[in-house]
Amino acid sequence: MPVISPRTLSRNPAPSHPHARGLAPPPPQALPSANRAARGTEAPAERVLPLPCLASAPPWTGGDLMQQPERSRLPLTAGVLAALLATAAAACGAPAPAGRAGGAAAPRPGGAGVSARQAADLNCDPFASAYPPSGDENGATIKAIKARGVLNAGIDLNDYRWGYRGPDGKPAGFDIDLVKAMAKALLGSADKVNWVALPNAKRIPALQSGQVDVVVHTMTITCDRKQQVAFSTVYFVAGQRALVPRTGHQAGESVDQALAGRRVCVSDGSTAQDQLKQNSRGAGSVVALTTDLDCLVKLQLGQVDALLTDDAVAAGLAAQDPQTMVVGAPITQEPYGIALPLTAPDLASWVNQFLDGYRRGPWQSAYDTWLGPYLRNGAQGDTANPPPAKYGR
Repeated sequence: MPVISPRTLSRNPAPSHPHARGLAPPPPQALPSANRAARGTEAPAERVLPLPCLASAPPWTGGDLMQQPERSRLPLTAGVLAALLATAAAACGAPAPAGRAGGAAAPRPGGAGVSARQAADLNCDPFASAYPPSGDENGATIKAIKARGVLNAGIDLNDYRWGYRGPDGKPAGFDIDLVKAMAKALLGSADKVNWVALPNAKRIPALQSGQVDVVVHTMTITCDRKQQVAFSTVYFVAGQRALVPRTGHQAGESVDQALAGRRVCVSDGSTAQDQLKQNSRGAGSVVALTTDLDCLVKLQLGQVDALLTDDAVAAGLAAQDPQTMVVGAPITQEPYGIALPLTAPDLASWVNQFLDGYRRGPWQSAYDTWLGPYLRNGAQGDTANPPPAKYGR
């Protein structure tokens, strides 16, 4: 029988709302709009994110957004004031005052494509895996997993249609099927899995600490993340879009129109959070919660106005709340990959060999079961076909 790790679940108390426990199918009805703000349910804890001046502002790379260190005061001399004005002007996209030196700003990617952070490293391709496929099972990591007899897999249990608790209480979804197939190929049984539920912000630490062998968790491959963990080839491509209430919005509006002047919620540790640090897209404010499902609850309570998340995830949220809808063309591409420790190149190559076979049959069956009825006009385009494998840096 598959095991759901009690160690991890005990660190993540069950949220007060039922969906977070995975009891999604059949999708429950949303709260009536008139009762959302009046509902006496405590909202998930939030963090307010600072917004950049314009799209050209660089991503913030400091520590905790609510614990920024106090800065020492400078005497406001004319020279200091001029330097501050020049810095502020450059950060907000305005020309620096005449006579001040400054380097030319790097061009920023535009339109639907990889994020600015991904494009920052011109030698990195988020769609390419650095680990050529291999069926060799004699590497140290694979031997250790086989000796243990179980695959430790980091997953999501709050993501309807991808990773959640099914009616029988067991993990279910597109990513779950992928893990089961991996365990069967490596260990001979789809049941030899230790399921470890992880929020977005804990995925990389869980790999680095050795808590899990793999993370299969709608995880976008980025150049920044490729410096911290290994990635397989891409197994799905999503794109960021907005989830909004049907009331007050039009189906044909853009993401920027949906977010303009509004309170926007994102999942902490997500690429949507990164995107809004780089380009606020006119949002009035941004809050970060543990999961996208927490953001949905905030939306139902009337405490936020919109979500920014991957369309593949947003489709599952909209399926749970028919009073919401997904709007806008995708503003990014989000290539999903299986994440592994950097210290496990043997397992990464084996996973890529496994994915080559998975694309030729099981992928289609899993797509038809979990995603096909819900995904329309997504970033993947022809979502009925798996993305091809690509190798490189």
